[in-house]
Amino acid sequence: MAPKIGISTKLFSHSKWPKELHTTQYKVLELNRRSNLTFFDDEWIAETKHLLEGFDLSMHSACRRIFLADPVFSLAEQAVIKAEILMCNKMGIKELIFHLKQGKLDEKERGILDYAKSLNVTPIYESNATMDAEVTLSILEHFPDLDYNLDLGHLNHGIGHGKVKDVDAFLKAIDGRIVYIHAHNNGGQVDEHKALTDGTLDWRDVLDKVDLKSVKKIILELKRVEDVEKSRAELDDYLKKRKK
Repeated sequence: MAPKIGISTKLFSHSKWPKELHTTQYKVLELNRRSNLTFFDDEWIAETKHLLEGFDLSMHSACRRIFLADPVFSLAEQAVIKAEILMCNKMGIKELIFHLKQGKLDEKERGILDYAKSLNVTPIYESNATMDAEVTLSILEHFPDLDYNLDLGHLNHGIGHGKVKDVDAFLKAIDGRIVYIHAHNNGGQVDEHKALTDGTLDWRDVLDKVDLKSVKKIILELKRVEDVEKSRAELDDYLKKRKK
């Protein structure tokens, strides 16, 4: 089955985004808590869940680097992501995309993953903006049951900063772990979230090396409607040709 194509709520306003969703034809949405205002409040959750009926939802965590070295910051981030997991459960959201610290983990981090699964929420790990292949592979090796979101823009950023030296070897190593993709492009130095057509990453070549049968969703993580339409046309053309 082909991946579902969706968009990020980055396209909508910070506070009024739930009421703006009628302006889009997309029914697959990733709620981005960094860009869009949400509240850990049962009344708000119930009201917003009603507005989102009919949408296939996932959520992008507002946390940036969970399990940082500073214990106070780390505890705060862990509390936030647990609240996000509970919010997902209450809203019927099945997938939570999240980032981790830029470094190796140990077994104490498993508690967050177990909590998510206990509430029927699938945690999906995404590498940080400057993707580091060594860190990503270490985390996926340490947690063999953890799914992965391949962010094409972050991959290109990592290539541009010398953190992903052998793209083919990296993609081969994570083959079968990719269940979700963020689609956008950039010039390799800044995480710009530009259209697929407006960057230096040969994204078609990257997707050629990905087992798309394992990918449930491709989210166009873009900031402008015109970039969404350009990228969707290119992606549709690619997927149509790949079917042949």
